[in-house]
Amino acid sequence: MNYQDKLDLFIEALKESKEENKNKEYFQETIDLYSKKKGFSFLISLFAKIYQKKNLCQLLIQKFYDMNVNLKVNEKSDGNSDRDEKLGQFNSLMAKISSESEALITANDYNKIQFYGVIICYFNYYDYKTFENCNCINNLYKDDKKTEILYEILLVYFTHFLNPVKKEEEDKNFFVNFFEYIITKKEFSFLNQGLTFISYIDTFITVIDKTKEKICPRKK
Repeated sequence: MNYQDKLDLFIEALKESKEENKNKEYFQETIDLYSKKKGFSFLISLFAKIYQKKNLCQLLIQKFYDMNVNLKVNEKSDGNSDRDEKLGQFNSLMAKISSESEALITANDYNKIQFYGVIICYFNYYDYKTFENCNCINNLYKDDKKTEILYEILLVYFTHFLNPVKKEEEDKNFFVNFFEYIITKKEFSFLNQGLTFISYIDTFITVIDKTKEKICPRKK
């Protein structure tokens, strides 16, 4: 029985015993359990239930962020690679959440990096076709005021992107712009994280050629 089934059974039991008022307490305890057990499948099962519950969702996405923010390349990331195929059942719901993301973020004061981060990580694995055309990705990238949000998501949750972020042969400029942003952070480890998104030598050469002066400025 997966996490989703267990959550459904427990919620149904509370309903049958007319104890729905205990839902908040139950979800609070479940989020605490997630902090210990970790697991991406566990995260999504919870997120699908509480994405509209302000305080609970804020707590959940913050914990997911905290688990990932300090990870380095090649560092063990407990639970980041587990993927329960049954969670594909959430494709429609996650698409709905994505389409309503701006309204949900505004109404509940969600952190944009944390909220979008869950959605984008989900689509990258479970619905790659939607990921490639996901409005929340394209809107973030095309809006100059929000592009940095997308770049931060890639840097924080880089271990969750098990499929390509962009078609490198079609959009090398994306990676050039991404690396120019990374360079502004002035921390070498971020360059290593950025390189995990590049698979083709042509893209690597283009990125290095266009950013080399910023990576290592020539002495005058």
